[in-house]
Amino acid sequence: GDIVRELGSSSSSSSGGSSSSEAGGGTADFQWAVTPEERSKLWQARHTAYWASLAYVPGSKGFTTDVCVPMQQLPAAIIKGQEAIRKAGLVGPLVGHVGDGNFHFILLVQPDDVDSVLRAKQVVSDVVLAAWAVGGTCTGEHGIGYGKMPFLLQEHGPVVLDIMAAVKTALDPNGIMNPGKLGSDPRDPRVQWQLDPSGQPGAVGRGEAERTHERVPAGVSTSQ
Repeated sequence: GDIVRELGSSSSSSSGGSSSSEAGGGTADFQWAVTPEERSKLWQARHTAYWASLAYVPGSKGFTTDVCVPMQQLPAAIIKGQEAIRKAGLVGPLVGHVGDGNFHFILLVQPDDVDSVLRAKQVVSDVVLAAWAVGGTCTGEHGIGYGKMPFLLQEHGPVVLDIMAAVKTALDPNGIMNPGKLGSDPRDPRVQWQLDPSGQPGAVGRGEAERTHERVPAGVSTSQ
C-alpha cells in the first residue's frame, strides 16, 4: 500500500523525487515533495482516500476508526488491526499519519446490514485493545466525543469524565448542546448505554449496533 506523509522543508531543500527501498526504510518506493505543486499532487491521494475506499465495496459506507501508538510499535499495531479486520470478514483500507504513530482504518459496512456494523464495532474494540497493549491511546482523532467514550473511561478513569461534565454543566445547565456526547454527565441516560456495565469497554451488543445503524443515514461516514 501507499503511505502519504507531509514533512517540513525549507527553500534550500532538494527537489522532490523518489528513492529506492534502501533510502526509503525498507519500503518498495518512497516519494517526497517540496514545491506547492508537487505537494498538492501527493496530497490528492489523501484527500480522495475515503471515496477511493468506498469503491472497494460498492454501496458501502465508511466506518472510520483510529488509534495512536509509539512509533516503534506502529508495524505490530497495524498488523494486529489487519488481523482483526480479516477475522471480522470486513474490508478496511488504511490511511495513516505515520509520522506520529496515528493510523486510520476505514471499515466498509453495508448501510442496511446491522451485523456488519456490529462486526465493525468489534474491530474497533480489538484495535484499541491492541494499541493499549503496546502503550498507545484509543484515538488520535476519531470518535472520542461519542463512539469512544467507554474507551476514554477505561483509559483515563471516571474523574476525567466528571471534570468535563462539571465544566459543560456550568456552560450548558440545560444539557441542550451536544446532549449525550463528551462532557455530558456519565450518569445521563443518553450516555449510559455507551458505557458497558460490565466494565469492559467495547464489548458491544446487537442493541448498540442497531442504535448506531439507526442514527447514521446511509452514505454518511461514522467515526469510532
